[in-house]
Amino acid sequence: FKGKEVACYQPYRSFGRNKMCMMRTLKIFLLLFILNKFSFGQKIEMFEIRQEDSNTTCTSGFLSNIDRLFFNTTVTFRNELQNNSIVTFEIRPKTSNESQIVFALNFTSECIENKKTGNYYHCSKISDNAYNISIYSEVSEQFSEASIRGFIKNNNQTEMASDQMTLPKIFEPTDVTGILSVNEKNMTDKANCSFIIDKDHLIIEYICIAQASPCLVEISSNDSTKVEAGEKRVVFKRFLYQDVSLEVKIKYALCRLDFGYNTLECIVTRRGQLQKITMIIVLITGIPTALVLFFLIYSFFKMITNKRRSALIESDYEEAEPLNIN
Repeated sequence: FKGKEVACYQPYRSFGRNKMCMMRTLKIFLLLFILNKFSFGQKIEMFEIRQEDSNTTCTSGFLSNIDRLFFNTTVTFRNELQNNSIVTFEIRPKTSNESQIVFALNFTSECIENKKTGNYYHCSKISDNAYNISIYSEVSEQFSEASIRGFIKNNNQTEMASDQMTLPKIFEPTDVTGILSVNEKNMTDKANCSFIIDKDHLIIEYICIAQASPCLVEISSNDSTKVEAGEKRVVFKRFLYQDVSLEVKIKYALCRLDFGYNTLECIVTRRGQLQKITMIIVLITGIPTALVLFFLIYSFFKMITNKRRSALIESDYEEAEPLNIN
């Protein structure tokens, strides 16, 4: 060290001044010794969260209130502290400055397997002073990309903290949108999914838009057992050899389709079908109408003719002179 403020012992100084300087140095070493006594040998280390170790069907991200993430932590105590120490894990949401304890394990009793609401942890002893803590924890969207740290506490005083780790992204299962196109035309009004085509083929394309993966899509129709399914982009093709009206169902969801999915139902009608239906209606309703009108007109004229004939017969009878038989 350089500078007279740092240099303590000076030969030319008086004994009293050198004694004060040495006492100050001794206090510093004593403080370092005390700090070292209470922290030396203690360590808490959190390992990286790996997707493949967790309970999820996602390849990236997690589903809120469905998936469980796994993380592993190694804790090393001093002999005289391990029986009255507590290990806690605290989370600070991405949009908050306040942390909250989500898990606490008291080492005053034997470190054994245990269960808690929403969480599952397993504690195993590595050596006399070291333990491994494995935690499976349910995930919630509010903790997406939150910061998490582990702490060793003794008598409610923090003795050691782990490095900070960031949780993965967490999504709602229905937090997904998509682009729907029918015969290469985008459909904007999905709430009223009904459209008419004038060709003999039907091409429905759905592109799933989401941050978690995989984004699964399934398209089917009510007149066939054919189902098109896949990830992110699915194309459903049908040749319409005759005029039909189809109900098309589109299911899409994050990571799994067995539950928590969205459903979009559409009605597809071919234009030629409407024209033929109209002609059929005209023909079916037109012929009986013509027959009825013809019958009514014929009956009307026949009634007029009969009345005139009856009138002529009566007038001829009144004007005829009586016969003279003498």
